[in-house]
Amino acid sequence: MNRHVAYKHLSMVLAALKNRPFRDLEALIGNRQSERVRVDSGQELIIDVLVEREDHDENTVRITATADAASTFRLERLEERIIVSRDAT
Repeated sequence: MNRHVAYKHLSMVLAALKNRPFRDLEALIGNRQSERVRVDSGQELIIDVLVEREDHDENTVRITATADAASTFRLERLEERIIVSRDAT
């Protein structure tokens, strides 16, 4: 997995979610979303996103995005997280 390319995709996913209204993020809590993305190099990444409450605080959520290389013989994973507060959206 090209970590630079994977990080670029994770950053785009997190930025898009961060810009959504907080009520939209609350609706995603606990529902893992997964999509396959073919990157410029032809490699396929599996992007998983999970939104959770941050420490049981009703005013903040933690968004975790993970990129896995679609490989059957080697596990490659990159993970990034952001915290979004109700006041930030």
